[in-house]
Amino acid sequence: MKNIFLAGSIHIGKTTALNAYLDSFRGTVGGFSTFRMTHDDKLIGFSMKPLGISGTAMPAYIAKQDEKGNCMPIPDTFNDMGVRILKKALEDKVDLIIMDELGFFEEYAYPFQEAVYECLDSDIPVLGVIKTAPSSFLNHLRERKDIQILEITKENRGEIPNKISKLLGYEGHVCVE
Repeated sequence: MKNIFLAGSIHIGKTTALNAYLDSFRGTVGGFSTFRMTHDDKLIGFSMKPLGISGTAMPAYIAKQDEKGNCMPIPDTFNDMGVRILKKALEDKVDLIIMDELGFFEEYAYPFQEAVYECLDSDIPVLGVIKTAPSSFLNHLRERKDIQILEITKENRGEIPNKISKLLGYEGHVCVE
């Protein structure tokens, strides 16, 4: 299987497992990572940052918290920066495209969704994280026959990086602390 997504509950170790695999990966990567933005230990939003691009690319907000505490998606970030990141990975013919993570913020970012599909349809393997929440975009991804979803639990999370290695054809042993 060339396209693998990790799924599981919040803070179970999906990104940790992905990063453990990447620590042993010897090829080139492209794609993106997302992370929480905080101020004074309070969540203010989520940002996207490109991977594998030289220079200091600044992260961009993909969602910001409003005055009521709801995270409001910013589809323009996905449709501009996100599309450019994924197209660059395809153009550069990287060895692995990372999508950490896909969730419901992308529900109405249609150009970004098309770029995701283009990556999945390419010859380049995709390794990502996918939210378990229902959405038409995420449901469509889960239904694809060219994606294998690995469910991470407390019991199996230490073995996931090695399982990724076997599925992607790299048989090196990955150490997870």
